[in-house]
Amino acid sequence: MLGKWKTLRSKVVYKKDSLGVNEETVDIPSKGKFFTNYVKLNDIVAVVAKTADNKILIVKQYRNPTRTFTFEIPGGYAEKKENLRRAALRELEEETGFKAKKINKILSFYLHPGKMTTKVHIFFAESLVKTETKFDPSEDIEIYQMSRETILGHIKKENFQCSYSLLGVLYAIQKGLI
Repeated sequence: MLGKWKTLRSKVVYKKDSLGVNEETVDIPSKGKFFTNYVKLNDIVAVVAKTADNKILIVKQYRNPTRTFTFEIPGGYAEKKENLRRAALRELEEETGFKAKKINKILSFYLHPGKMTTKVHIFFAESLVKTETKFDPSEDIEIYQMSRETILGHIKKENFQCSYSLLGVLYAIQKGLI
């Protein structure tokens, strides 16, 4: 029978900026003592942003850990106590140079609940107004406006390698938002 695990010991083994690694000894009701570890990262916000002509803003960037270029919806980490809606608006403008007059959260989920504390919050934005990009120092981004059909073609070619971008776009399509 499933039961809530009891934490017997918890230790932070690494901490830098928004990244932390914890080790724990837990008591699993049906199994006994067990050693586990997990990563603590700030929550992620990502935005499915629709233009006036029904295109979706997509960013292409190189992801060094996986050594790949990938198409993604604009997004990034929310600061520790930052309002999630404001974080989504900030990331949208930083990465695409667009502000949204209308933005709503459409979905939230844990990125990898067995090994990470990170929760992803997907927003849908429309009524966009062009401003200027404000890239972070390490961001080298190309911005695209893609139709639903073009996005689906890139998904079939496995050009979308970011799980929350895939889920965000497909969820928005399923809900009839794009």
